[in-house]
Amino acid sequence: MIGARWLAIGVTAVGVAFAALETLEKAEKLRERFPAIAAFWQGHGQVILFVVIVVLSALLWYFAWVEKSLRKQLAEKSTAARLREVRQPVLVLFPEFSGSFYQNHLSLLLHHAANCAEGHLHMVLVPYKVPETTAPELYLDRLLKEEGLPMRPRGVFLIPKEPQQNKSLLMSFQQTQDELGEEGVRLVLLDVYPITIEQMRPAIHEENSLVEQFLHFVGGHEVLGGEFAAKLAFDHLRKRHRAFVNIVILQGALTPWETQRTSGFKRKLAELFGTGSDQPPELRFLDSPALDYDFGRALTYVSDCVDVSLWGEDQQRLLVDEIDLIFACNDDMARGARDALNGTEPGIGPKIIGYDGTSAMKALINSGDRRVLGTIDVCADDQVKAAVTMMHALLGNTRPTKRTHLIKPRVFPPVHRDA
Repeated sequence: MIGARWLAIGVTAVGVAFAALETLEKAEKLRERFPAIAAFWQGHGQVILFVVIVVLSALLWYFAWVEKSLRKQLAEKSTAARLREVRQPVLVLFPEFSGSFYQNHLSLLLHHAANCAEGHLHMVLVPYKVPETTAPELYLDRLLKEEGLPMRPRGVFLIPKEPQQNKSLLMSFQQTQDELGEEGVRLVLLDVYPITIEQMRPAIHEENSLVEQFLHFVGGHEVLGGEFAAKLAFDHLRKRHRAFVNIVILQGALTPWETQRTSGFKRKLAELFGTGSDQPPELRFLDSPALDYDFGRALTYVSDCVDVSLWGEDQQRLLVDEIDLIFACNDDMARGARDALNGTEPGIGPKIIGYDGTSAMKALINSGDRRVLGTIDVCADDQVKAAVTMMHALLGNTRPTKRTHLIKPRVFPPVHRDA
């Protein structure tokens, strides 16, 4: 095919060369018969030739763009045609006790599956069961039996509860897909990943030939989210002028992926105070145990924190006005912390920063609550839309543009508001 193409180009080039020679001979005769035209060409010939070359180049570029667009449309149509033949469901496995953030994720999945994927993805929501096996076939058979599903799924969206403990199962899903090709079950992870963002770097891949090289994943950029929260905190804390800054961190879970937001927060806050303050205060962090992102547990923990806290190794009574800031690793816990401070005077006590950007938290901020500095919006709608697009491509047997897609978070409100 390639040889024939180059042969045709060569023949054409030879033909053009002979035609050019013949044209030159005719041009000499025309120059003798029409001296005025010959003089005009001699003065402006190069400009005319340049314009012709530019026009021809533009036309060639335009035809190439049209061809590329047509190829893309044909590929999308063929993908849609293959998906129309699919009658099997796509499972959405989510933590059984899900807060408002994951409930919103599920609603967005149903919405985008109906719109972005042209209605070809039939979602079936199933509470996540802790796997007792590393074989995908056995795991899915168990789900089919327990949930009464009529047929085996072709795709699975999974929000893993403990990704580190389930690496073998996740790896097996991908190996099964690679071995079975079109018959394999497509797996897309949401929100939580088995390793950290740092370990996603290509140089690390060679050392860790684990699931990170194979799994498809869409989630928020945890490190950036923590850093954005630190900037929000710094703008408030630098006005306090204290020798010590006491910060309570409400942790939801302690997996390597989920602790990235707290480590990013601490590192960036220390960096900001180190470069943006003449006499940086001592940063003292009180990390809560894993509160499972729960509103009630955060409320109880902060209520206890106001009375007795552990800073370093010494247990001491801590007055509410000695806590400068509460950084909650999700908005449900941030609202729980906010309720724990209801009995305190409005001008006394810590400010609160949330994480996720849920509608309930945004409504609280928009109401003018002065306890809350803001939240980090992880752009859940963008995450879910990217995940549905990824699954749509996988089910159509086309390769997604990215295996791991990290969505950049935003600070809410966009304009910092401080008391």
